[in-house]
Amino acid sequence: MAQGGERGFSSGASNAAGPQRVLARIRYFARCCVDAVRTGDWDWAREISRAGCPAESVRVDRSTGALVLDELNFAINRSEAQIVLPCLSAIRQLALVETFQLRRNDADEMIAQVGNIRTVIRTAGDLLVLDEVFGRQFYDLSMTAPVAVWDVGMNVGAASLYFAQKPFVIGVVGYEPFRPTWSEAMENLRLNPALAAKITALNRGIGETSGEKLLPYAPVLKGVLGLDGALFGINNVVTTQERVQIRAAADAVDELRQQFPNTKLVAKLDCEGAEYQILSSLANSGRLSYFNAIMAEWHLKGPEPLKNILEREGFESVSFAFEDHRFGMLYAFHGEAGDFRG
Repeated sequence: MAQGGERGFSSGASNAAGPQRVLARIRYFARCCVDAVRTGDWDWAREISRAGCPAESVRVDRSTGALVLDELNFAINRSEAQIVLPCLSAIRQLALVETFQLRRNDADEMIAQVGNIRTVIRTAGDLLVLDEVFGRQFYDLSMTAPVAVWDVGMNVGAASLYFAQKPFVIGVVGYEPFRPTWSEAMENLRLNPALAAKITALNRGIGETSGEKLLPYAPVLKGVLGLDGALFGINNVVTTQERVQIRAAADAVDELRQQFPNTKLVAKLDCEGAEYQILSSLANSGRLSYFNAIMAEWHLKGPEPLKNILEREGFESVSFAFEDHRFGMLYAFHGEAGDFRG
């Protein structure tokens, strides 16, 4: 999912070489010194500097040793710091668009509340995807008629919940191939029962043909894992093997149409590279025309192959790249395109 996985979290010092590496270390040490003065704690200063996050509005609670984020009225321990601190700038940007809070549940897990939607936070990617969905509003959909949303690559369910809160969305069918991630999505749906009533969450992937694969998995990689494995690696991450069930795109769309007959369909694709084979398969099988609008995150191959497929099927489209130009968004419109805003 455009779930933040494409953004790097490191300070960059470890990848530099020669004089650049020395300079990066000097800058890192200087940041540590400044942050140590601000917090009065050298160890926390190193955590803050390593994350590369702004250190304003943070302080150390001397009685507990926790780092207090005053702007969120929330304290984090050192393991949670690796999740929250790299995302602090994104959180601040999100809070400019929508109300944002961090709280704890009875199991002492971090819970983010964005507006009226609550989700469990286990990785930095969980926070970054909230920024993409609710802050950057990558899926800001507006249509006059009732629609159903096909959410391919639902990850932990943030986008599905975002769509479900819109009054013109009568249903969302989400596909998440990795069972641990799907289980987290189900937990997030249970935290939002009124919206969950609109959402069908299926533990399978979407591809050109039906079948199964054995794929690597790690929680920290869940935002960059697709049917061909991880888009890129993160150092020192140990993966397990997950058996993934795949449903042919054409068959899945037939099921969607049966579930929502005479309803406009919208596709949201964030499937880490599978978007190319999915759109190609739907075009070849005559199902692409079932959709009025498509919102797709493109990965590595650029938007042009997708645009070419969509143009042949009568869609008009627009795209842009992220800060990392290997990735970006594409929006395509078919039929009453004036009813769509992305």
